[in-house]
Amino acid sequence: LAVIFCDASSQFLVFPFIPFLVRAQLSLPADHPHVPVYCGFLAAAYLFGQFICSPFYGGLSDRLGRRPVILGCVLASSCFLLAFGFSS
Repeated sequence: LAVIFCDASSQFLVFPFIPFLVRAQLSLPADHPHVPVYCGFLAAAYLFGQFICSPFYGGLSDRLGRRPVILGCVLASSCFLLAFGFSS
């Protein structure tokens, strides 16, 4: 249950900043009509990446055990969220 909470909280921490990220990286004005579309593509790409990588992590957890894989993934996710928080 705690792992599901950590995964969901990482999405909820990043997703509110996606419009600002899209506008800054693409140099678009705030009222540009394509900003929501690009935000949707970016959010879908994140979740699609999770979907594609889950069989790999499932096989890895079969070989190494569930606990080390979950701890490694939570640690990596925490490090990347921390890096995202300190980025400008």
